[in-house]
Amino acid sequence: MSLSVMEEMTMAELKEVNVRLKLEEGDSLFSSEAITNPQKAVKLIKQMMDSLDREEVIVVNLDSQFRPLNYNVVAIGDTDHCNVNIGNVFKSAILSNASKLLMFHNHPSGSLSPSADDDQITKAIAGAGYLLGIPLQDHIIIAPNTNNIYSYKHDRPIIVDYPSNYVNDSIRQAVAEVRTEYDIDENKEEEKQKDTVNLKPVSKGIHTASEIKDAYRKEIADAFLKVLNEENPEESLKWIREWTVRPKPFNYVSNAKYRGLNSLFLNIVCEEKGYKDPRFLTWNQISKIKGAHVRKGEEATRIFYWQSRDTTKNPREKGWLISFDEQARLIREEGRSADEFYPVAYAHDVFNAEQCEGLKHWIEPERNNDVAQDEYVDRIIENMNIPLISEGESCFYRPSTDEIHMPPKETFSSSYAYNSTLLHELTHASGSEKRLNRDIENTFGDPNYAFEELIAEMGSALASVSIGRQENDEEAMKKHLENHKAYVKSWREYITNDPSVVEKALYQAQLATDYLDANGGVITIEEFNRLHKKDRLELYEDDGKINVYHISNEKDLSEQMVSSLDWLNEEKEEEHQSFSRQRM
Repeated sequence: MSLSVMEEMTMAELKEVNVRLKLEEGDSLFSSEAITNPQKAVKLIKQMMDSLDREEVIVVNLDSQFRPLNYNVVAIGDTDHCNVNIGNVFKSAILSNASKLLMFHNHPSGSLSPSADDDQITKAIAGAGYLLGIPLQDHIIIAPNTNNIYSYKHDRPIIVDYPSNYVNDSIRQAVAEVRTEYDIDENKEEEKQKDTVNLKPVSKGIHTASEIKDAYRKEIADAFLKVLNEENPEESLKWIREWTVRPKPFNYVSNAKYRGLNSLFLNIVCEEKGYKDPRFLTWNQISKIKGAHVRKGEEATRIFYWQSRDTTKNPREKGWLISFDEQARLIREEGRSADEFYPVAYAHDVFNAEQCEGLKHWIEPERNNDVAQDEYVDRIIENMNIPLISEGESCFYRPSTDEIHMPPKETFSSSYAYNSTLLHELTHASGSEKRLNRDIENTFGDPNYAFEELIAEMGSALASVSIGRQENDEEAMKKHLENHKAYVKSWREYITNDPSVVEKALYQAQLATDYLDANGGVITIEEFNRLHKKDRLELYEDDGKINVYHISNEKDLSEQMVSSLDWLNEEKEEEHQSFSRQRM
């Protein structure tokens, strides 16, 4: 090569030649098979890493179809330590035009347990990959003379799946240096990202399932606050009722209805964005539908679900990730310790069908409004054995006398208006000491009073689904609460101070609704007891009336221990189900 030619070559080109020459040395190790799990990933590199007598860090670059492009040894250390430079990790990925990367390193000691330094570098690479648009697919630890591995993707998915959590100033600085070295225009990258879909970032600093859930509670509480309009409280009340009447959000592929907080949150999203289509689906589900895609610039909505991690099993074993029902069974029937399990939070980024193209058009099914409204409500009153006083102009439940006071039915605009208002008061009555035993004897202005009113609004909205929906019934929503503005204001203050209030109110409202449905003949007593065994109460029928038995502490110690375990673990199940039960 002549000097003139050499002079014309830029430093970046020389670096590119140098890197590519090194990469070509490893090409023979790879096949064109997509790397879709840790086991396939390990096959690429394990033979070479088994023979190493010191720690090495190797990066495998992948294309958009998860197929290996090449590999690069990015660091060589001693027997128990290895320093990794972010720039070295990503230079081959950038020059290879990689879409993703895999990181491997070995522990010559034979231990698979990650060190604090391993966690730190994984977070750093995940965060840098997030900023550069080359995500870390997995970080796998390999030990010699064993087929076992440690996969961050399976064993600590929070690090790999939520890289935005770990972006800090030092990582931003390292990424800026990488961009400068390889002449990457950040503005162009940002413009490029605008042409793609936007996945919702996770709040910074979340590391545990509990913290994730708290953040999700806060997100939903903030969204719920948006619909509580103090200036127009009637609209707030109207929305609280309508979120249960409109079609429930469900998955486009599985047809499974979203539950609890996820259902409420997606309904709020539909309200805010104006979506009429209740169907949602994940990115992976969309990619598998021929001709379907997300429109450019659309933003995903993040929802969560929880499962239980069995710590006695390797992630490659069947049953390492189980439902909380199965966890409770293992503890109850096989004598397993509750300490052997912990909840794991998983996130799904979902898109509404209206954010996509190439999907089947949704046709709203016809609603059946032929339910005998009066019969349903009358049956509830009869089975609850509660007096109904039809006089005056006010609607209220009086706990001291266990009476419901309502204006005469003919003063309401429709049967639906009357019955939905009555269901609000019946929800209050469900909380009496002899029924569900909520704290309902509070005065106006007390936080518990606001909480009970929110339960009653949510509960009556859920129960009103059983009596269908009529047109021109908005007037009823204005009549049955005289202090709309005050209620909405108190709800806003209460939720702001405690974001978990929305979740708690929704849970109690669903319990009350199921209780009303049992009394109204919508579900059986047996079904109610199955749904609410956690709540330490049972329904039973006596002389034609439905009564509530609150499970006491009269059981022997062993039974108490089992019940306690059931309660704790079914509470974790509620984390999965978002503290709400699906109505039958």
